[in-house]
Amino acid sequence: MYMPGYFVINLKVTNRQKIEEYSDEVAVLVEQYGGHYLVRGGAYDILEGEWDADRVVVVEFPNVEAVKSFHASGQYARLHQICTEGAKSNAIAVAGVERRSA
Repeated sequence: MYMPGYFVINLKVTNRQKIEEYSDEVAVLVEQYGGHYLVRGGAYDILEGEWDADRVVVVEFPNVEAVKSFHASGQYARLHQICTEGAKSNAIAVAGVERRSA
């Protein structure tokens, strides 16, 4: 059994060029930490409440610890700076539902 971890981000883009630079580079790092994208900026519909984001991103990692390691890494710190130059964002690490190992 294992419990995946998710990195969930919403972005309000202020500089599309910076976000494109961030997106291109962060994808490689996500893979290095065992992550894969479930949602990467696709169209969405607001079903409840207020939502002030241009993009939503959901990345699945093997566990929450992997999300935290990814986010705390020196490689991500550099990319996070690029992201903050291109968007206002909110991000969380959240534990998923326990799964059986394949």
